[in-house]
Amino acid sequence: MSNYPPGVSGNEYEIVGGKESEENFDCDATTSYISITKHEMNDLSDYVLTMLNEYKRTGSLSEYWISNYMKPLLRKMYDYMSSFDTYDSDCNYSGIVLKEGFQDTVSWECPKCGKDYQEKISWYYEE
Repeated sequence: MSNYPPGVSGNEYEIVGGKESEENFDCDATTSYISITKHEMNDLSDYVLTMLNEYKRTGSLSEYWISNYMKPLLRKMYDYMSSFDTYDSDCNYSGIVLKEGFQDTVSWECPKCGKDYQEKISWYYEE
């Protein structure tokens, strides 16, 4: 008989706790990039900061702010994300990453490109 609720074995990461370590890592991922100018980035930032200030001032965003700021911002972001004007480049990140181990799996993410990595390692887990 278990003291855990149904569906909980006691081996979950939150209960048992995983191991964390910082290790040197060289990323070999190839990532697709888009180019955005400083002017375009400033334009997007203005939308965000204007809405943030309005939200801080009033505690909400009215339909006016959603129609005139939020929706245009989302359209511009969508246009950038769906652009065919991309180029591929190697990530080439080299530095320290936080690796999290749980049972026989070690996971981490490249801080530059965001690629997720996982390795099965039998010696990482100690009972």
